[in-house]
Amino acid sequence: MTTSSKRRGIVVASLSIAYLACDQTGMGVGAAVKNLLMQPIYGIQSLGNAISGNTYENKVKETNKLREEVPQSCADLPPPEGPGGLKGLGVAMGIIRDTACTCRPWGTCPPTNCDCKALCPDSFDIFAGHQARNTGDTENELQFSNDPYFFSQRGSHPMTPGGGYCWGHASVTAKFNRLAFFDSQKKAPVVQKNDPGQFREFYSNVIGKILKNEATEIPGFANLKDFSKHPVIQDLLADRVAEEWADKAMTFSGLGTALGSSPMEPAKARELVKDIERRTKLYQSPQIVFTVRDQKFFTHTLLVSEVRRKANGAATLCLRDNNSAPDRRGGCNSRMELSSSGKLSYGGELGEVTIAHNEDADTLEQAQSLTDYCRLKKGCKAGS
Repeated sequence: MTTSSKRRGIVVASLSIAYLACDQTGMGVGAAVKNLLMQPIYGIQSLGNAISGNTYENKVKETNKLREEVPQSCADLPPPEGPGGLKGLGVAMGIIRDTACTCRPWGTCPPTNCDCKALCPDSFDIFAGHQARNTGDTENELQFSNDPYFFSQRGSHPMTPGGGYCWGHASVTAKFNRLAFFDSQKKAPVVQKNDPGQFREFYSNVIGKILKNEATEIPGFANLKDFSKHPVIQDLLADRVAEEWADKAMTFSGLGTALGSSPMEPAKARELVKDIERRTKLYQSPQIVFTVRDQKFFTHTLLVSEVRRKANGAATLCLRDNNSAPDRRGGCNSRMELSSSGKLSYGGELGEVTIAHNEDADTLEQAQSLTDYCRLKKGCKAGS
């Protein structure tokens, strides 16, 4: 069978999957045809990133190297000696200095008093400014669940019972957690004009920037909870969650995960958990995709907030499950378990479990956008 014949076969299969999984057919089928037929283009783009050195692993190395070069805060610097060798006075001065002026990512020091490499690092430490959002607290969650009824009420993307847009929900949540800068004290220009059409258009554009991995200010709202509770914005977000699902799930990588339903080998499962743990320590709440054992095409995607290690080699992964209510996604209420024997379970034994195929590329784009945004806000020049 030729490559083109195989590709046509996979497209046909994907259309069937979109139909059987849920009634996301109009959007899912369209995305499947676009994504699967254009996969060679995406492959060329990935190859280009690899050649330029713009890979996730290289960014990890850059992060570790920069941590060695630049102290994370003024407290990491040796305190000055006081007059006559009064070291205690020097220590006190250091504490006061660090309280008034921090040189860590998104710190309070001006560039004249602090290295811009510390304030706006070109590394994964740039995510430190929003690290508190990774815990799944209600204020940092979309105020609707991955619920077919919720989406069907909006009319745009009706689904059959049991269907969902979990991958889109997780992706949109992660993007807002990392890239949104909410400012409840600042009013959007359209609010003063009292024009519903302009209000919708303004915030639709804001949402669009976030979903293109651009760090963006969101005026008029305090946090994601406040933002996603607004009825107009909630409708906009529902559409974008559905579109994100189609864009992520209807790809070769997405369909490949759906086909994997055999339990993972223990060594592979342990290595995966190690990778997830590393990402959480780099201020990320990564997206993972999994299937239930022996159940192909029934996938779920969610965010991981923390990995808790146990003495016997087992581990607990704290999950932010979008099937749960917003106030139940934090506090490690949902848990995936890695047993001491290397089996992964979440309510039952799992099949294939993997980092979402879009995670690395999105994370790299987001880190660069945040660094650029930070430099703009702090008055830092590129390369300083």
